[in-house]
Amino acid sequence: MNRTSVRASALACALLATSAITAPALAQSGSLPIARAVDANGVDLVNGGFVFSLTEGRIGSGPGAVSLERGESTSYTKSREG
Repeated sequence: MNRTSVRASALACALLATSAITAPALAQSGSLPIARAVDANGVDLVNGGFVFSLTEGRIGSGPGAVSLERGESTSYTKSREG
């Protein structure tokens, strides 16, 4: 074996070893979206929480407009005593 072949083999083994020990990347994390039914007052009828949304800025108009929206939602949980 010549020196170039040994180096190529060593490089191939090193690349294979490092790619085998790495963890796979996850495309998404978190939970699935929850179903919501929001009335005209911003109250979520499913869990009793309040849903708030505010458009901070908008560029353009019509269907091609880009907007920045911020939102917050709370959930109502009834505590059980007893």
